[in-house]
Amino acid sequence: MVVAVRVAVAAASACGAVAGAAAAGCAKDYGAAPGPDALLDGVASDEGGATDATTGDGPTAACDLAKIAADPDNCGRCGHSCLGGGCAAGACQPALLATVTATEVFGPVVDSSRVVFATSSQAGSRAQWCPKAGCGAGGPLAVDLPSSLTSRAAIATDGTNAYLGIVGGMGVGVFRLGQDALLTPITPTDGTFQNADELGVAGTDVFFLNSFQPGEIGLYRVPADGTKKAQLIVPVQPSDRFTHLVGLAGRVFVSDFQSIETCAGTSCASLTVFADPSITHLDITGLASDGVTLFWTSDTKLLLACAVGATCTTPTAVVGSASIEGAVPIALSIHGADLYVVTDAGTLFTCVASSCTTTFHRLATDELIVGMAAADDTAVYWLGGSRTVEAGTAQAFRLMRVAK
Repeated sequence: MVVAVRVAVAAASACGAVAGAAAAGCAKDYGAAPGPDALLDGVASDEGGATDATTGDGPTAACDLAKIAADPDNCGRCGHSCLGGGCAAGACQPALLATVTATEVFGPVVDSSRVVFATSSQAGSRAQWCPKAGCGAGGPLAVDLPSSLTSRAAIATDGTNAYLGIVGGMGVGVFRLGQDALLTPITPTDGTFQNADELGVAGTDVFFLNSFQPGEIGLYRVPADGTKKAQLIVPVQPSDRFTHLVGLAGRVFVSDFQSIETCAGTSCASLTVFADPSITHLDITGLASDGVTLFWTSDTKLLLACAVGATCTTPTAVVGSASIEGAVPIALSIHGADLYVVTDAGTLFTCVASSCTTTFHRLATDELIVGMAAADDTAVYWLGGSRTVEAGTAQAFRLMRVAK
């Protein structure tokens, strides 16, 4: 049984335009990958464009409007820093934060001060992180893990701490990585939870799945501070295969390959159907929510959405065809008002979740984006790799960032 648990963290943000078309509801322009309309996209803003030396979202110090097409400190508008990346055609370009050699990478997640991810290699597993200010010449900071993670969704954050689901070896369970760099178990590590699969944070609780005995197989909840024992919420039978979880302040959504179910996050004891197989489509590949709308992708290459307040009977097809600019959406995440979509072409798109249509803003293209993107108020982060390297073989993974 494989169970993946994912969570969307909410905070304030905004969006821009793509391919020369204005995206409805956009509050701010992110800049775009260089193209025929990139300069226009980069200059446009909610203030109506750069009209004087103090227009923009950043500091009010004067900048040279004749150079905003290529100035990384004033890219597309005054005060818009590319945070270490270049500026081309008025759009911020991705910056390389770190390179790590591993066979697998997990994450990233972004907390108040760090970008956190985990790696696995023949030398062992490690939790690694870079301060948002940069990794420095020494590369990411790191702490050894007692064993490995199960999947790229076995890492989450509550905005302050990172949480990791550890499997195998002597130290299994859920661990908290604090700002003090200490790795602290919040569940027993005596084998009670043989396989602390994929996890997510909802409010002050961490949700995870114990997918192997000993211990009852099922979905569990444990306080993030570890002050209480983990509680079994929903027993899982072998036929059930939960693949994603999104946790909100007052509600939890989980999905298997056919349906989406929900319960109250603060008193979850059983699950009720939110969207049944007739409207979800089979093989759900991603799940994310801003607290108002639930988004998911399916094997039919659709990106669907439905209001979270009631049972979903007629979802909206945000992407009703098989592609976004010729690529298939495969992973979703949300930060604040913005939905982020990773495609199988290694392209990262965004739109304002409340008004997302078939028009997306293209943030970046990488050779291979591993898993989901993570964002804060100023930037979007991801891990990139090479398509030519066989899975399970060591390679150099890239931790990347692009300024919004």
